[in-house]
Amino acid sequence: MQAKKRDPENKRDIRVQVSLSAKDKDKLKKNAESVGLPLAEYMYWVLMNKTLHVQNIEFTETLRLIANESDNLNQIAFTANLTGALSPYDANRLSMIITKLDHLIETEVEHLKQETK
Repeated sequence: MQAKKRDPENKRDIRVQVSLSAKDKDKLKKNAESVGLPLAEYMYWVLMNKTLHVQNIEFTETLRLIANESDNLNQIAFTANLTGALSPYDANRLSMIITKLDHLIETEVEHLKQETK
């Protein structure tokens, strides 16, 4: 996962020391890992009362796969618009893409149902 970029208009050049128990530090570290941030960055976001979003790696992978298939759909649509017809090859590709997208969505819905139980 790509690290969040800092705001160039808000340079953080003053250090503040914080004392924590080992237990508290471990807890903070786990929370930071769950949102994909280094500990110091996580603490900054919490202290500044900024909203943190947990990244579900499996869901992110599903979105990437859907985006790839969307690119393939756009290529087929471009070719069909250019030629005015859908070739048998592209029709077959279109059917395969729809099947794959349907499978990805079904898998993700099942995953979400399992998480809510």
